[in-house]
Amino acid sequence: MLRATPRSLVLPQRTHAGAGQTILREAVGVCKAVLCVALACVSALLAARIACRMAGKPVPLPGTEAWAAWLERTAGIGQDVDNVKGCVFLGFLFVINFINLTVVLPVLTVTARRRLGNNRCARCGSGSTIDSLPQAQSKICAVVPCYLPNEQEIIEESAWHILENLEAPGELDLWVVYNTPYDLPEIEAKLRAMAARVDLPRGRKLHVLRVEHSSSKAENLNAVLPQLASPYVAVYDADHHPDPESLLLMYDKLLQDRLDCVQGSTYIRNLQSGLLGRFIDAEFFVNHFVILPAMKLLTSSAFFGGSNALWRREALSGKSFEHNMQTEDIDLSIRALIECRRIDFCPEARSGELAPASLKALYKQRLRWAIGWDQVSFKHFRSVVWDAELPFLRRLGLLHMLYTRWISLFLAVFASVALPLSHYLGQRSWDWGPLPVLLLAYYVILAVCCMVESICQAQHRGYQSWIQVLFVAGYLCLNSQILMIQIALVSISMFKISTGRVGGWAVTTRSSSKNLSPAATAEALRPTNVQAFIVSKEDEETRTPLLV
Repeated sequence: MLRATPRSLVLPQRTHAGAGQTILREAVGVCKAVLCVALACVSALLAARIACRMAGKPVPLPGTEAWAAWLERTAGIGQDVDNVKGCVFLGFLFVINFINLTVVLPVLTVTARRRLGNNRCARCGSGSTIDSLPQAQSKICAVVPCYLPNEQEIIEESAWHILENLEAPGELDLWVVYNTPYDLPEIEAKLRAMAARVDLPRGRKLHVLRVEHSSSKAENLNAVLPQLASPYVAVYDADHHPDPESLLLMYDKLLQDRLDCVQGSTYIRNLQSGLLGRFIDAEFFVNHFVILPAMKLLTSSAFFGGSNALWRREALSGKSFEHNMQTEDIDLSIRALIECRRIDFCPEARSGELAPASLKALYKQRLRWAIGWDQVSFKHFRSVVWDAELPFLRRLGLLHMLYTRWISLFLAVFASVALPLSHYLGQRSWDWGPLPVLLLAYYVILAVCCMVESICQAQHRGYQSWIQVLFVAGYLCLNSQILMIQIALVSISMFKISTGRVGGWAVTTRSSSKNLSPAATAEALRPTNVQAFIVSKEDEETRTPLLV
């Protein structure tokens, strides 16, 4: 039976704190951060000691004498010897350890804060209902851009899932915005029939918009945004099945933290697709629950990932998605951050997507991501580096987000591949001094944080989440191989950008999913007496289609 009214979802009780309470809360947060830093240092030293003893080369805690002796052995400092190679080696180690420190400390802090309950999304689950929140009855428009030839088998299922299962604080309208180079009469007729129904779940409305002459997701979004009248806009990809409470979690965080955009997390929902889907699922978990929140803590900047996100519509006013960018979502994010808009992550607001259909599809997807990030980095270099109106801390955050990743990737490959390989080949003796040992200590801390977080989040999908814990461990064990793949993708990306061979926006082929029951499918597509309609939009200008 279709539900006519939204269910109440329990959310935490919020109170507006005074200035004294705010200062006290900030002071407590600083104390927790200091405690986490101290814990990180102690953990790194202990891990270094354990690593040394396992290697059969115990090293004392790095005091003045230990450091001096190691510096003399490595770089010839204190000796009348011109040890250029040793100095270069030493310099690499110092830079690598510094960059690792900027990763490990935020990771440890984020993990500790989440376990201590100092996380807005994680605390949602007890207290009051959504009706107690300010602006609780605000209308939200959910937009699903779609390339119909690629997603005709899944778009009905995804639309019905959002209409029936997704909780919202007020009215929810769904817009399916698609492009297709040729007519698809059967699926287009089904979408028109769904849009014409007056008995959709919870009294919701479905709008279907075909964008003529569009060849990208960006153009589809640009066509629909001016037609939306709601103060909030949620964006989902065509294969996404958001968790029922995910939109409410993002809405709560958006209001309480006064944000312009909240980005949720994704996971693979068709785990039966095989090992490829399992490892992508583990990668998504590590990134969304550990790496990205740590990056946000370090840089005070987050980004819009293209799907499972909630925006304030006024933050999107006057902006358009660039159809010539491989990652139009990252480009829009950087432009918003340059304008000092506030974006944050909410990992607990989850949405399931389909795994790429094959290794080839995965390669095309990741290459598009690599090219997109590099395009954005080059495009906004002048604004990030020279814009006089950009606040200093925001500038540092953007510099780290866009450009430090190249240096980090190179040094990570050097640390995890080149140094151990040179040791086994006998070209350079691996000196288990204080700095090199810390490399292993940092990785141990990162791995422990990821494993702890995966275990603590095991309630999400039951036994499937416990299986995910094993694949998170496997993903971490393949760190060196993953780094090599990433640096290969960046190299190909640089080559394509420099030679002008980027091409157009490539669609990711997805594995099909048939999780919708036959009865639900029949109900979703039941014909009505209401005349079906579809809104069509033609661009005033004819654009040359992008090559895919």
